[in-house]
Amino acid sequence: MRKNIVLPATSGIVIVVILIISILNFFGISIYPLSVSYCGCHRMLPNQLFLILAVLLIISVTLFSYYFLSKRMERKIDSQIEMLSKIISKREKKEKENKSLLKFFRDTERIVIEALIENGGKMLQSDLSKMKNMTKLKVHRAIKSLESKGVVKTESQGKTNKVTLVKGVRELLEGAN
Repeated sequence: MRKNIVLPATSGIVIVVILIISILNFFGISIYPLSVSYCGCHRMLPNQLFLILAVLLIISVTLFSYYFLSKRMERKIDSQIEMLSKIISKREKKEKENKSLLKFFRDTERIVIEALIENGGKMLQSDLSKMKNMTKLKVHRAIKSLESKGVVKTESQGKTNKVTLVKGVRELLEGAN
């Protein structure tokens, strides 16, 4: 904790010292002890020293502002990470609920429903029968069973059928994303 305070405190002290020296120099007040010299050349800071002080001032201001900006960004990132973790946990919870709902269906029915969910709730019956471990007969029987349960609707489309999840079931299973 102490480490976090050192950088802004040091930068702040350097900024104050440089500003005091610059103000004194601006008004012509000498920061050197009284000199025997009569030329008056010791009253003002040499240009090289003033340039070094200006560079130190710029560096200090930069470090000071970086420190506070990084803290603000860190808080903002932390809040966004927290928000994302909440969203992810809600989605994971919804997926667990969906999987528990799908347990009430037979394997072939579950495969058909999952495929429909992945494809936006609509698929051709011929595309469903091309899936792994699915035959035309298995897909036909699963669709007829799901249709009788009110989970899907079918519409004739040429030589195949268009299978669509019923709106309420789709919203329930997809979680109304």
